[in-house]
Amino acid sequence: MIELRDVKSFYGEKKSLEVKALTFKEASLSVLVGKNGSGKSTLLKTILNEISHEGKVLVDGAECEKLSCGERAKKIAFLPQRLSLPSMSVGTLVSHGRFSHMGFGKVLGKEDKDFVEKAIAKCGLTEKKGRLLSELSGGEVQRAYLAMVIAQDTPYLLLDEPTTYLDLEHQEEMFSILRSLCKEGRGVIFSCHDLPQAFTKADCVTLLKEGAVIESASPEVLCQKESVLKESLGVKLLPLRQEGLLYSYGVSGT
Repeated sequence: MIELRDVKSFYGEKKSLEVKALTFKEASLSVLVGKNGSGKSTLLKTILNEISHEGKVLVDGAECEKLSCGERAKKIAFLPQRLSLPSMSVGTLVSHGRFSHMGFGKVLGKEDKDFVEKAIAKCGLTEKKGRLLSELSGGEVQRAYLAMVIAQDTPYLLLDEPTTYLDLEHQEEMFSILRSLCKEGRGVIFSCHDLPQAFTKADCVTLLKEGAVIESASPEVLCQKESVLKESLGVKLLPLRQEGLLYSYGVSGT
């Protein structure tokens, strides 16, 4: 479980995020929603201890700030929104996910290689293991990076808008992989601008506005708070009863 207690985050001397109490559970798909500048990325960076903050961020009871970089890397993996294209193969990139688990010599052992192979297979890239990243499609590059953080074998994965540059087919593939990780017991937290998608896919939705957490609840509960959604997002989310739709929630501007 990841917990934030009386947290205030800062960029320089300017406060950018305030969280009284917030919990993200293991084996759960949690999504952060809010307008641009609401604090979604700041919240992720706070959990990762990448920006200055007050208060406590706990990961399975351990204070994240007191963990070494290596210890933290064994608990939380992070997939940023913007991905580079280094001159390396899929297999080499995914192997980087094992860095925090390697010994002093930083050489892949048998267990490390097994994690790499399983992560590549889970993301459907076995046949492209030897291909350079520059030879892949955008969706394949995204899956290669996802395989890297899966290979890191952490109980929690944080993803910053992981579907932004993907078409619908690859978005669905991404969420299928994320859901399988939750079934394995991992906690997944991701930020998202696509509200129907966020409410459909997530177990819990955390709504942010101007650097504050407004609500955190199941999609079913949160969509009933129409005035809160309207004030924070400018729209409301409504459950759709029609079968066969890709998303089970729709946006209403009234």
